[in-house]
Amino acid sequence: MATLERREPFRDFVYKFSRVDGSLGFVSISGKPVVDVEGRFSGYRGVARDITERQQAEEVALHTDLTAALPLVLGDRIQLQQVLLNLLLNGMEALRGVADRPRALIVRSQLEEAAAIRVGVQDVGLGIAPQDLERIFTAFVTTKPEGLGMGLAISRSIIEAHGGRLWATPNDGPGATIQFILPIG
Repeated sequence: MATLERREPFRDFVYKFSRVDGSLGFVSISGKPVVDVEGRFSGYRGVARDITERQQAEEVALHTDLTAALPLVLGDRIQLQQVLLNLLLNGMEALRGVADRPRALIVRSQLEEAAAIRVGVQDVGLGIAPQDLERIFTAFVTTKPEGLGMGLAISRSIIEAHGGRLWATPNDGPGATIQFILPIG
């Protein structure tokens, strides 16, 4: 408010607003003062951008619950990173439609018995229908409007090529967890 009272330029002021459907939206506003030919202030000229998706993504919080000092697994580092990145992106996409609770994505790792490690990505999104829990790993099958249906199929084949297993389970509450086990190398 002090900036406006001093009639100074401002950039990226973020405001919350209520959308027509009742959901919360965010807008970023920037403006410059406008003066007439005699140098008198006559208002602001500016731009407003809807940044709701960006703001919600920043709120799409990532938590980790990683077991320290896990044994190493043998595998192609790039391929295994691709699997984890795909699971994280899927989890973030699952959170897009969530507006009634905090968005959270949790990555966990732990020792699984004595011969493997388990890595899981848990979201609090819309979940996976029971009939789709296995189908989502089939090539060209997707539950997303923009999805190609390749990410989870490729991820599963990578994990299986490394001697592991990849699967999905519904959470006790909202969302789903996709996890994999890899043998210790």
